Amino acid sequence: RPTARVLVQRLRPATFDEAGKLGIAPAAQVIELQRLRGMDDTPVCVDTVVLVHSRAAALLTVDLNDRSLYRSLELHCGLHVHRSAYSVRAVAADERLAALLEIDPGAPVLVGREVAYTGDGVPILVGVNHYRGDAYRFEAELYRARPR
Repeated sequence: RPTARVLVQRLRPATFDEAGKLGIAPAAQVIELQRLRGMDDTPVCVDTVVLVHSRAAALLTVDLNDRSLYRSLELHCGLHVHRSAYSVRAVAADERLAALLEIDPGAPVLVGREVAYTGDGVPILVGVNHYRGDAYRFEAELYRARPR
């Protein structure tokens, strides 16, 4: 049973890094959304996304507990995520993250970083997901184009 509990849902100015990835001015208004995601009452991920307020203003007041963010973007903002650039690396959990994920400080976590785009290449969100190392596995199929 998947769950998502909202920890933070607020309006704030974008950082320089976020602004560059989202194609907006530094300090432009963004929505920060942080949720604790779980499976069968076990916390498995702290999911933090930043969305451009002018593109996704409705999400500032929508109840996003136990709801799909991508589906909510479609329903309330008319935005469809077409593709996502995603990278994963391992780090050690700090005290706060360890407490949220119910793991020991220093335990391994996988950190996924994402920039999601519409079909015409407009960035919708930047996100950082912190997954419990003992509860998540990343799998991918990689293809190589034939030389012409």
